[in-house]
Amino acid sequence: MKKVLSIFLLLAVVLTVGACGIIKPSPEKALLGKWDYSTSLGTANVTFGSIEFKEGGVMSAQLIGLINVDGNYVITEQEDSGSLLSITYTALGISYTVEYNYTVSDTALQLTPTKANGITLNYTKAAETENTQTK
Repeated sequence: MKKVLSIFLLLAVVLTVGACGIIKPSPEKALLGKWDYSTSLGTANVTFGSIEFKEGGVMSAQLIGLINVDGNYVITEQEDSGSLLSITYTALGISYTVEYNYTVSDTALQLTPTKANGITLNYTKAAETENTQTK
């Protein structure tokens, strides 16, 4: 009887911990979706580019509405410095790999290059648009 009660209590604790969100979701899940890089110019909010992360390590980016690139990404969790995001893409026939330390929330993504001379990029979550069909 004590064994059954012990197993039941252990199971209850595991389920409670999982339900309370103590177990973290995968880092990729928080990153998924489209992110806009924009700034305010006067009273207008101008979007200079966007980046979209898809499941399976696939990404695409658009810069100033003119340059489109497709590539791949890999997330590496590091104990001492947080999450590392490596992005590999090809532009004009040349392959590039860039690495960023990153932080992400529901509405903001910050990419800080691992190289000292890089510029930190701040993105906001793009508004989702619904695909509506007219009959």
